[in-house]
Amino acid sequence: AVLGDSAPGVCSNTYLVSLADGLVAKHPDLNLGRFMDVFNFSWGFIRMKVPFVFNNSGEEIYKGAYSADNLGGYDVNYWSVSANVFSRDIDPNMPYTVNALMMRQEGMLTSEGDSYVLFAPMEFVPNMTALNLTTPPKVYLPKLGVSAYVLAAPSFAFVFRYKLPSAHWTGSPGNVPCAASLVSLNSSAANCTTLGVWAPQITRLGEGDGVVVESLGQLASIVS
Repeated sequence: AVLGDSAPGVCSNTYLVSLADGLVAKHPDLNLGRFMDVFNFSWGFIRMKVPFVFNNSGEEIYKGAYSADNLGGYDVNYWSVSANVFSRDIDPNMPYTVNALMMRQEGMLTSEGDSYVLFAPMEFVPNMTALNLTTPPKVYLPKLGVSAYVLAAPSFAFVFRYKLPSAHWTGSPGNVPCAASLVSLNSSAANCTTLGVWAPQITRLGEGDGVVVESLGQLASIVS
C-alpha cells in the first residue's frame, strides 16, 4: 500500500507499507479491518533487490538521479525497511531499521543483487542495544551463502522508505496506483506488476503452510 505523507487526497512517492494483523486485532477501536488486507507477521523473511543510493559518508560528488541521460545516477537517495510497532504497544527498545547501505555491505548480497531481512517474534531477537550496538543482529543463510539482518516482527507495519526516488526508476513508489483513502488502500498493490524486480517480497511462515518455526537458526536454514 502507498502511504501518503502529503495533503489529504494526494499520494506521495515516499513510503510503501504492509500492515500487520496486530493493528486490527489489538486496536479494534481503529475499525480498519473492513478497509484493508492485514497480515500476521510472526516468522518470515523479506527479499529485496537493493537500489543504488547516495552514500553521504563515502562519496564526495553527488551524482544526481538516475535517467536515460544520467545512467550513473542514484535510483533513490535513501532506502530502508523498518518494522514498526504500534504506539500503544511495548517498545522493544531495539534497532528496527535496515537501510540500503547496510544491505550492500560485504557478505549481505546474493549474486543476483538481492538482500534478505528476517523477522521473528520479539523474544527471539537478540537485543543489540544491550551490547551498545545500533544495528540489528545478523544470521547466516546457509542455502544462499550470505548473511541477513533480523528485525522483531512488527505489530503495526513494515514501512519501506524511499527518499527522493528517481522518476525514471521502475522501483519508485510513484509507479504504484495511488490510494489516498482507506477504502482504496487494497487496490494500491506494490507487486511485480507495478514495481517489477524491485518489489519487496514478504514471505510469512508458520500460518497454514505446515511449517512450524521455533528458532532463528531454523528460520535461517529455510530461506532460499
